[in-house]
Amino acid sequence: MANLQFKTLAVLAVVGSALSAPQYSTQNQQLRARQYNQPAPISPAAPAPVAPLAPRQASGEAFARILKNDQETQFDGNFNYAYETENGISGQAQGILKNPGTQDEAQVITGSYSYTAPDGTPVRINFIADEGGFRAEGDAIPTPPPIPVEIARALDYIRSLPPQPQQPQYQ
Repeated sequence: MANLQFKTLAVLAVVGSALSAPQYSTQNQQLRARQYNQPAPISPAAPAPVAPLAPRQASGEAFARILKNDQETQFDGNFNYAYETENGISGQAQGILKNPGTQDEAQVITGSYSYTAPDGTPVRINFIADEGGFRAEGDAIPTPPPIPVEIARALDYIRSLPPQPQQPQYQ
């Protein structure tokens, strides 16, 4: 009986020490901290950092204090929010439920966001999302090149043709 108690105690001691072991080595913790641009945890064996990390600026910025964060959500589907950070990023949106309780019910969201591009250019995007899809406008959104004259003429010609009779659909 004493032998069984000793074996049980030994197994519990091994399991307990395995569970209390660190899950990540200091090297893994430092690698994870670099991935997320956070200061690495300092272990007793690791040398102390030379200087505290300074906040990063405009390009490649990882952290910025939130200066404003207003949110209002209602149970009927209407909402609005606005935010602004210390690095000049801001955004706002409003959402309403259009035609509630009908077959034409749709969520309509309008808003905008702005930031400063890495080259210093201010960027502002206005958007709307409704039953017609998502549409955005702003100087930073790429525009397609103009349609070549030959293709435009071909499209005009196709539109000028009389409609073709519908072919029966066989299954």
